[in-house]
Amino acid sequence: MSPNPRAAWAALLLVAAFSGTATAASIQPLTPAEMAWIADLVARAEVVDQSVERVPGQEWLRTVTTLVLLEVEKGELAEGERVPVLTLGGRLGGEETRVDGVPRFEVGERVLVFLSQKADGWGVVGWQQGKFRVEEDAVTGRELLAQPLGHVDADELLGGLRRDLRAGAVPPFQVVAGMDEAKLRAWFRAAERAGRAPDPRWREHPAVKRALAAEGAAP
Repeated sequence: MSPNPRAAWAALLLVAAFSGTATAASIQPLTPAEMAWIADLVARAEVVDQSVERVPGQEWLRTVTTLVLLEVEKGELAEGERVPVLTLGGRLGGEETRVDGVPRFEVGERVLVFLSQKADGWGVVGWQQGKFRVEEDAVTGRELLAQPLGHVDADELLGGLRRDLRAGAVPPFQVVAGMDEAKLRAWFRAAERAGRAPDPRWREHPAVKRALAAEGAAP
């Protein structure tokens, strides 16, 4: 990865935005280290099934993608287990819901995914940033991890990820849209314990105030 992974990831997002790949300007840039910290499950997997259903109580559609886990980097699940991944959008009969920036899965492809557990399934951390398609470089034979934002070397990304997970590394704190209060609070406190105290201005963010107040701490 680049010496400045956040800058590199932001640059890839901008390229995607201007090429029309996705509405990437609305996606909060996250590095693999940040996605791994947020995620409940990081794993290689194979896509084995897909279906489309209506979101309960809503008008829009979502796709349910079933993954079989091949290799778990983080999480409590075991290889061979099936995981339902929920993403907004899909086609059902003559009706279609389209959402830019949502990761797309295809049956038969192998992927590396960063997932967070939901009440009724699993969501992809960081939208399309949290799903990589596993490919092979036609010239070198090296394994690549691909997504609309670009390609990275699999050994490089996974090597750094594994080192961080073994060391219990904590990335710099930030507020991530859609992150639940318990996880937000855990990240904030972990950064403090790791000697990487969050910028004091984060304490004034409404989401941080709510998260810290919930544990009885002074916001």
